[in-house]
Amino acid sequence: MKLLSLREQESYLYSKIGQPVNFKYPKGEQGKSGKLEDRLVVFDRQDESVVYWNLIDLIEFKNEKERWLRITYYRYKKDGKWVFAGQTSIADPITSFVDLFVTAIKSKTWAKELFKEVFNKCQNELKS
Repeated sequence: MKLLSLREQESYLYSKIGQPVNFKYPKGEQGKSGKLEDRLVVFDRQDESVVYWNLIDLIEFKNEKERWLRITYYRYKKDGKWVFAGQTSIADPITSFVDLFVTAIKSKTWAKELFKEVFNKCQNELKS
């Protein structure tokens, strides 16, 4: 089996944009179905057996007022298999992320420092 290069792995993850997204909840609760509107894919790290990719997904659900974000990751095992970590990801409406980040900044010094660092590195992009 030919293993995918890092570039091919990244392309594969981006190729999922536009595809259906299905959330399944435990114990028979009704899930959600939507569409993957956009995705950010960032290489994280690799070791001798696996490559890690961090993702931020923009998801549109029918009958929802706003789009959702999902922060998750994929693992590409060096045996050629993909492992999706969606079952351990966070997915919420965008306003919930805003509330989460604002609360973190107001209540945790480390979160304030994190967002300051992000802002300092992105000042020019945020001005446009």
